[in-house]
Amino acid sequence: MAKPKSKRKVRSDSQFSPAKQEIVKTLLLRGFTDEEVATVVGVHRTTLFNWRDRHPEFFAAVKEAKDQADEKVERCLYERATGYVLKEVKKVKDSAGEIIQEVVTMREIPPDVTAQIYWLKNRQKDRWKDKWEIDIGDGRVQVNILSFRDSQERLKPAGPPINLIERQQEKKERNNG
Repeated sequence: MAKPKSKRKVRSDSQFSPAKQEIVKTLLLRGFTDEEVATVVGVHRTTLFNWRDRHPEFFAAVKEAKDQADEKVERCLYERATGYVLKEVKKVKDSAGEIIQEVVTMREIPPDVTAQIYWLKNRQKDRWKDKWEIDIGDGRVQVNILSFRDSQERLKPAGPPINLIERQQEKKERNNG
């Protein structure tokens, strides 16, 4: 048996306009999410998706705006990770409120370790991604936490690995004996 047709009418194309496309593009350049854009434009989020499917120029504008916003964030993250120089302009006013002088200073912002870690974990995942290796053998569990691929070579153990289970058993025996 055939499904009954929905009585709901699709109006999404009638709401589309070049003016709304420009609003959407502007909002996306400012970092708005799809949900926030839809709310501002006055449509449901799925309507935005329908517009992308039906209007190639809208799809291209959305993609370009999101790419530009992502590139801006990427540049800022890179600057935060590597450090940068910030130009500050302070305006000196007289008693009447008139600007009499502009003092320009350069302030060095040091690199941020957290930004560096984030950058490396996302750009060089094979070397910097945190991963858990769990080896279950002989009924014992051994957990090694590796922060990058070469950790086995770079961090040479001082001696044989300590078996925590055996150590705890020895401690119990000493206390009980």
